[in-house]
Amino acid sequence: MQNILVNHYRGVFRQIYLWSPTYRLDGSWAPVFEYMRKVLGQDTVSIDPKEQCVFDTFNPEDLSRIVARQTEIVKKRKEIKSGRSVEMPSICLVVDDFADDPAVMRRSGFVTAFLRLRHQYISCALLSQRWRLLDPTARVKLTGIQVFRLRDVDELNQVVRSLGAKYGYKQTREIYDVCTAEPYSFMYFSALTNTFYGRFEH
Repeated sequence: MQNILVNHYRGVFRQIYLWSPTYRLDGSWAPVFEYMRKVLGQDTVSIDPKEQCVFDTFNPEDLSRIVARQTEIVKKRKEIKSGRSVEMPSICLVVDDFADDPAVMRRSGFVTAFLRLRHQYISCALLSQRWRLLDPTARVKLTGIQVFRLRDVDELNQVVRSLGAKYGYKQTREIYDVCTAEPYSFMYFSALTNTFYGRFEH
C-alpha cells in the first residue's frame, strides 16, 4: 500500500489520512509520511484536530471531522464550477493493522465510507491480515483487492471462494499461486473489470 500511495497514486489525492496502532514501529510508512509532508503539505506529527492526519487509535469523531471538512470543500468547489470543468479534490482514508479490533473493522463509521462517501471524492483502503474479519458489506464494495501469500489455509480458501465467481475455485487458486510464487509478489483483483493481475501486470 505504501508504494501504491507514493508512486502509483502519486498526485491523485489532495490529502492522505492514516489510522494505525503500529505506525510508529512500522518503518515502511516513512516514505508515505515524507510524501505527505513534502508534497501534500501535511503535518504528520501534529495532534491539533485541525491538522492531525495520522492516528494510532480510531475515534469516530476524527473520521467525522475529516469527512465534514472534505464535504465542505467539495460543496464549495461545485458551487463555483458554473458549467466549466473543475477538478474535484479527493482524499484517501487508510486503516491499517486493526484486524483484531472489531469495533473498527465491522462497527465503525469507517465501514459506511464504502457505501456513502464516494460522492464526496473520498477513497478508502483497508489493510488487514484477516479477510474474514472485514465487514461483509465493505468486502462487497471493494473495487480493488491486493492479496499477498497467505499462511492460513482457511483464510486462503475464503479469499479464493470470494473472488472466484468468474473462474471458479480451482482456476482462481491457480491464478493466486502464480501471482504469489515470487517473494513479495501479490495478486491484484480489480472488481470493476473482474480481472486478475500479478503485481498489477495482466
